[in-house]
Amino acid sequence: DVPIAITAMSGERIDDIGIINLQELTQYMPNVTINNGAGTPNLFIRGVGSGTNAGFEQSVGMYMDGVYAGRARQYLVPFLVFFGKAMLLSFVVLWWRWTLPRLRVDQLMGVCWKYLIPMGFVCLVGQGFWMWLFS
Repeated sequence: DVPIAITAMSGERIDDIGIINLQELTQYMPNVTINNGAGTPNLFIRGVGSGTNAGFEQSVGMYMDGVYAGRARQYLVPFLVFFGKAMLLSFVVLWWRWTLPRLRVDQLMGVCWKYLIPMGFVCLVGQGFWMWLFS
């Protein structure tokens, strides 16, 4: 016996008004706030919202074409992109290691003492000068 307020908007009404994104919907729905998040929109209904922490499931559910769009589904594509990049990099490193000739430790140490240590010292002195100049 607790009264609640429900605001429903049909697809025809959304087409008639000309709403093209979720942010425009907030002008016609009281106590609804929708703003862009990092990967998903942040939905708030009467102060209760989904928040920005991707580790928690949304407090306000979002359905697309009748299918629940939880946060777990929304982070699958970035994970697959990361996995693909990692596999490509691993393949390139292994291929490079298999095709290039082997280097001896004394050759690597010569490169280190001749080039890498002086370059590191120049970078250290340059950074110190930069910090002194602009602080």
